[in-house]
Amino acid sequence: MIYTFNIDDSTEKGKAILYFLKSFGMLEKGNPDIDIPNWQKEEVKRSIEELEKSPQSGIDFDQSMDELASKYFT
Repeated sequence: MIYTFNIDDSTEKGKAILYFLKSFGMLEKGNPDIDIPNWQKEEVKRSIEELEKSPQSGIDFDQSMDELASKYFT
């Protein structure tokens, strides 16, 4: 499975995420020639709209990273 993220590397949290991903060899440079399917763009748009309507439905980033690390890297 491949995930694509936009990470703001001008913040400390962004730098930490990039460091974490690099340390596990999980980071590859993006390919701007990849065609993102419309259904995926629509799903992202829907998710953002839902989060804007109901911010409490979001998942805490730090908690999510901890859960992913414990699930896949321990």
